[in-house]
Amino acid sequence: MRSTLSTIVVLCASSLWCVLSPSAWGATEIADAIYLNGRIFIANVVQPWAETIAVRGNEIIYVGDKTGLAVCTGRQTKGYDRARRLVLPGVIDAHTHPGWVALTSRHLQIPGTKSIGELLSAVKNMVRENPGREVLRAPSWK
Repeated sequence: MRSTLSTIVVLCASSLWCVLSPSAWGATEIADAIYLNGRIFIANVVQPWAETIAVRGNEIIYVGDKTGLAVCTGRQTKGYDRARRLVLPGVIDAHTHPGWVALTSRHLQIPGTKSIGELLSAVKNMVRENPGREVLRAPSWK
């Protein structure tokens, strides 16, 4: 019984090391930036929170504690202190307003205009392309 329990403890510890080790997160490269001292939610059942993220380019190469940073930190790595601020995985707002899209699809599109002349030219084009419309709508222009 004792050896079985010891075996289970060793297997659990080694599994935990595999999940939390820098190499498990691909930290074989030098990071461009590290984010330290954060409250980083990583949605991992074994360890849902981390304190450090290392990034190279557009990829996260390490998530964990400070001890794992040694393998992915170099002279060019920039550090940013998160001061215990919360970091969440990519939250993507995928909602839409179909009614608003339908209402605005026939509006004058002016966000790209940079001058009064370009604005007036866009209005003239819309009038020419929509001769029967009595009302032309456009979003605000800055």
